[in-house]
This record gives sequence, C-alpha cells and structure tokens, in this order.
Amino acid sequence: MFVFVGERRSPKARRMRVTWRDGRLAAKPLFEALRAAGYDPHAQVYVNLFAERGRTRRVIRQALRRITQLAAAGAQIVGLGQAVCHTLTRLGVAHRQLVHPAARGAIRRQERYCQHVCQVLGQGHEPYHSAKESVMTGVRLIFDCDGACLPVNPGGWATWAWVAVDPDGHDITSASGCLGHGPGQTNNVAEYAAVLQALRWAKHQGRGPVLVRTDSQLVVHQVNGAWRIKATPLLPLVQEARALLVDLGGRLEWIPREANTRADALTYQAYLAALRSQSGTSAH
Repeated sequence: MFVFVGERRSPKARRMRVTWRDGRLAAKPLFEALRAAGYDPHAQVYVNLFAERGRTRRVIRQALRRITQLAAAGAQIVGLGQAVCHTLTRLGVAHRQLVHPAARGAIRRQERYCQHVCQVLGQGHEPYHSAKESVMTGVRLIFDCDGACLPVNPGGWATWAWVAVDPDGHDITSASGCLGHGPGQTNNVAEYAAVLQALRWAKHQGRGPVLVRTDSQLVVHQVNGAWRIKATPLLPLVQEARALLVDLGGRLEWIPREANTRADALTYQAYLAALRSQSGTSAH
C-alpha cells in the first residue's frame, strides 16, 4: 500500500483537475498513472500534510502522526511535489518523490507521467538502488553527485562534487571543483555540473554502465523528461547529460539529501578552497 502525501488544493490545482474530497485525492492524472502501473487507486491512502491560513503553511500534526504510523506498519510514503517532499525530508520521514499530478507536464503528457509514476513506485522497490541491487542490474559504477552555490544563490560560488563507488560499495575515486562566482552561477548550474563531470569521467575511463544519483529533483526530472526545461541556459546541459547517459548505458536517479552527505561535504570543501584561493590572490 502507498500513502500519497499532498497539500491543500490551490486555484491552479483546481484548474488542472486536482481536487480534494473528504480527505481523499481525486486526481485524474495520478489515478490513470496508478492504473497503468498495475495499482488500484482506491486501495491507496491519501493524506493532506498542510493546513493553510492565508499564505502561511503549517504541518497538520494529526496527519503527520498518521503518516508515521502507516510507515511503521509497512506502507510506502510518496510525496507529491517539492513543497511536501522538502517538508517530509526535514521531518525525517523516508519517502519517494513524485511530480505533483497538477504539474502541467502531468496533464499534457499523460503517457510520460505514467512512465514517471511506474519508475518511482517500481513495483515495491526502493526509489534509488543500493549497491547490492546495482550488481543485479549490471551497473559497474555508481556516482553520488552534488552541487551548491554559496553563500548566496544565485551569484555565489558554484561548486560541484561526485563520489564513485563500485557495486559492492567500495570507494573508487572522487572529484570536486569550482565553476566560479558571480552572475550566471546558480545552484541548478552546479548540480548539473556535478552530474556532467561524473559522466565525462566515466566516458573517458570507459566505465559503463553507470548509475548516477543526485538529490536534485530538477536535474533528475528534467533529464528524464518528466519536467519541462524553462531556463534556456540549462538546455545544453540537459542535452549533454542525456547523450552521455545513452553512450554509457547509464541511468539517473534521485536520492534523499541525507543519503548524499559525502558529495555534499566535498562541495562545501570546494567552496572553502575557492575562498582561500581568492584570499591568497587578493593578498598579492
């Protein structure tokens, strides 16, 4: 059983045919995708996480208590949309992430949204692969990637990092770097840089198939085609990532931020190194 955690409906959600009825989510795109994946929509549980007062949101304690009880009983928690997933992560609730069924891509590209739902739900598998699972799927190398723009986004120092391990979890190597700072540098650009640097290294080494993991929902959903690319500067990054994944026989998956701590630490170290380098240049 899955527990789909959403938020209170908005005018946009109503326009996109997403409504709440007696605490249950009646979302046509999601229901059709669940049926396509072989699940009965009416056999699942739907919970509203937020109560809204004006423009402020607060977590409904009773809803959170219900979610944790269902998770303890073996139910799989699925967050709908970024706001819900960020809150679940902050609260320490393990979950999978789905694009919200009110997103335009879910409505206009129903077939692709069905594929996205099937991939995330995975007939009971975890949303990202452990080392043991990667052996079974033929993966030779696993990359955990992260990017950041510090201390401000946009316009800060854009840094990237990746950590490579073999399917048994043994360290292979790692790398990190800084793209620069100022106009044009953003967190999203840094996240893409981390993925691309890992893929380029793998191609240069002739190491494939590969599994690339990142905690950036935007990178995963754009490269996999679930989200539209609204920022034109990101388009060539998406295209290169897709091409490299095809060349390497690889795939790109999302992981929770708490499972990506090593790459995250390396991005911060790259930021500190960039600051030290700037200080040394200024001193001369």
